[in-house]
Amino acid sequence: MASEQATRQRAVGLREAMTDLLSFAPTQSNQRLAQERALVAIEDALKARRNRIRLSHADIGPLQWIVIIVLAMLIQVTIALVHVDNRLAMGISLFIFSTAVAACLTVLMDYDRPFGAGGFTVTPAILRAVTNS
Repeated sequence: MASEQATRQRAVGLREAMTDLLSFAPTQSNQRLAQERALVAIEDALKARRNRIRLSHADIGPLQWIVIIVLAMLIQVTIALVHVDNRLAMGISLFIFSTAVAACLTVLMDYDRPFGAGGFTVTPAILRAVTNS
């Protein structure tokens, strides 16, 4: 999906399985039930594949990043103006809000183009190092 080849390839195995299931003529009710459930499972797998492909193309646009950052700055200014008389409360409130904004921005950057190579990615070597230790 990172190389955007998933949209060009068809789900060959799933389509063949669906064709084979539809070509089978069930004679008993339990065979018909198994055929229906198998078809529903294949349709769910195809739907999940389409959702993963759509998700792989999702990204946060530059205008959205600007709006998020401007809103965070405006909220910080508002917090500072509300607590201007009490510097300790202002410092604590700004620290808590800044920490929350930093965490949210980190999560947004991580999920921006989740299958793309442009965002934060974890390589298999890092995963192996974590699991081996």
